[in-house]
Amino acid sequence: VDLNEEETILIIRRLHKV
Repeated sequence: VDLNEEETILIIRRLHKV
């Protein structure tokens, strides 16, 4: 699945919970 950079960044940030 090819997600947008913004989408991926949001997901990563949510996973890291910065």
